[in-house]
Amino acid sequence: LLMDRIHVRSSLEAKGVNVSSTLCPLCQQNIETTRHLFVDYDIANKTWKLIIKWLDLDIHVHLSPSDLLKIVIDFPINVKKTQILEAVLQTTWWIIWRYGNELSRDIEMTICLMIRVSRRSSSWVIYQSCFSLI
Repeated sequence: LLMDRIHVRSSLEAKGVNVSSTLCPLCQQNIETTRHLFVDYDIANKTWKLIIKWLDLDIHVHLSPSDLLKIVIDFPINVKKTQILEAVLQTTWWIIWRYGNELSRDIEMTICLMIRVSRRSSSWVIYQSCFSLI
């Protein structure tokens, strides 16, 4: 994701893969790019707003994934909190990617995504904590 190597419709077409359309299969309004899927798409954008509010961060919602990760890494907090923020970011990207692949159009999906991020981030942090004790 950070190296912009996710296979979205626009990048597949650019590589010569025959795709039926480069339009986002979720909104059918914009070309499916990495930025569109993970940042600008309405559900992704609303999910990021909830995540930012949940984490009580004072950052802009429309940041690219690499800019967002850079801010978290440079955030003036302890290492453990940085790892937690990284886990939440990576989990959010993964959940949004899965959602995009599932092609769901549920109106309540933003809330479902937030719940998934919360649960999976917590699991990831607990898992990492277990191994740091070894």
